[in-house]
Amino acid sequence: MLASVQRRWLGGGQVHDAHGAGLKAARRVSRRVTTFAQASYHHRGYQTETSLDGPVADVMLGGAWIVPPTVRADGALGWGKERTGQERWRHERKSLRLGVSVALPLGFTVGGSGEMRWTDYEGNWHPHTQGEPREDRTRSLRISVHNRAFAWQGFSPRLSVVHEVRDTNAQLYDYRRTGRELSFVRVF
Repeated sequence: MLASVQRRWLGGGQVHDAHGAGLKAARRVSRRVTTFAQASYHHRGYQTETSLDGPVADVMLGGAWIVPPTVRADGALGWGKERTGQERWRHERKSLRLGVSVALPLGFTVGGSGEMRWTDYEGNWHPHTQGEPREDRTRSLRISVHNRAFAWQGFSPRLSVVHEVRDTNAQLYDYRRTGRELSFVRVF
C-alpha cells in the first residue's frame, strides 16, 4: 500500500494536483512467469478548471514471461473511471497493452510495446458528436532503448519514441502525434 501525491505541469504551468493511495502486488508463479495487480484511487484538483475536479480510479492486471534468458514479454489489462464535476468529461476506460524487451550485447536493452485504449464518455458532446455519446479509440506504439552499463546512482537514461493515434466520433478531437521521451530506469 502506497500513499501517492501527484502534480502535473504543462508548458511550464501547473495543471492539477492529486492525492490518494495505491496498492501493488506481484507474484512469481514460476522462474519465468510473474503476475501483478495494481489499483489506485486519487482525488484530482485542477488549478483553473475546477469543474474537472473529482475522483480517479484505476485497476490493472498483468503478467510477464521470460522467454529465453534475454527476452521478456509482458501484457496488461486495465480499467479506469473518472468522475469529474462536469458531466461531459466523466468517462470509463479500458486498455490492453502488449510489449517485449530484449537484452543485447554491450549492455543495451531495446523494447517495444503497443497499447489500445477505449474511452467512453457519459455527458452530452453536442455539437461535436451529433447528439450521441463521445467514444475515443487510441492506439499507441512505443520503442525504447537504454544502456545498462551507463548508469548514475543506479539509474540509466532511457530514450523512447512514441507514436499515438486517437480516432473519435467527437469532431476536432482526433489526433496523430509522435513524441520523444527521456526517462530514468533503475538498473538491477
